[in-house]
Amino acid sequence: MFEGNTATGGSRQDTTDRPTPVGLQFGRVRTVAARPSEGPLETAVVPTCLATVQDGVDKYTQSCSGGAQIQESPDRTQFKLQTGDISEEHSSAGVQSFLDSFVDTETIPPNAGVVYAASTINDDYATILEPILEDHGSGQLLRVFPSSFCGSIPAIGDALEALSELYINVELGSSTLDACVYRRGERVVPFSTMSLSGALTARRTGSDSTEDGTLNRLKRGGRAALMGYISDVVEVIANEFLPQLARRSITLYKRTLDRPIVCSGTMAAIPGLRGALEDALGSELRRDVSLVVPRQPETAGARGAQRIAARLIESQNY
Repeated sequence: MFEGNTATGGSRQDTTDRPTPVGLQFGRVRTVAARPSEGPLETAVVPTCLATVQDGVDKYTQSCSGGAQIQESPDRTQFKLQTGDISEEHSSAGVQSFLDSFVDTETIPPNAGVVYAASTINDDYATILEPILEDHGSGQLLRVFPSSFCGSIPAIGDALEALSELYINVELGSSTLDACVYRRGERVVPFSTMSLSGALTARRTGSDSTEDGTLNRLKRGGRAALMGYISDVVEVIANEFLPQLARRSITLYKRTLDRPIVCSGTMAAIPGLRGALEDALGSELRRDVSLVVPRQPETAGARGAQRIAARLIESQNY
């Protein structure tokens, strides 16, 4: 069922007039795009933030997305975008400026078919992304899927084996914890809470993601912060999500607990988290628990979305 973690990227389309399959995930901390290349899948990771610079002659102010430009220009002002309700004027404007600049860098190639991995159930950023893609001539938005499903795809197999599997997914994000059952790609019994701050734990453990998506080592004293976070995660899964699942369907509850749990999201990349969470959850549930984590969880959502885009383009089912 669950094959070894892979970083398979796929190849370019044989037919030149076909759209290029691209996966995109816009998150509170980083934005990731994944697209085919001559070799492994190519991923671009930039901080989800904006920098502004004012021309010294005509006082013209220009905005750009994160990345190397920010590091090379220390005089620019950088700020984190506030993801959330895009109906708020400042949030909508900031997101639009960021995505407009991000697409303008040609990270998303012309004639792209984009699948967007939505970070939350109420994620409406696709409504901003779609016209931006069209305005820049970068193609079209094919579909939107939950980032938890997209992120679990690389953990389960080399292609889209997740579409035929039944499993529990736990998405450990920087601002939320999401859990659900996926049954042949269908989201069943979704659960979400913002009571756990993954970003705060990452800072305390010294495991903040760098620009290229890699993680630092667990810093001295960070183990205690990690174990505290894991304890809270176990409490939520064992005493909130799983009872909700059992009330919905005891058969589904028993079947899924007999199978590996897919753990995705940014926090899954913290060194030592998988093993410690596996032990703690197994102890709480008094049964053997197996967790499966994708390689490079920070980019797994975009990579999974790219595989879906490739399938949709191949079948022209969009």
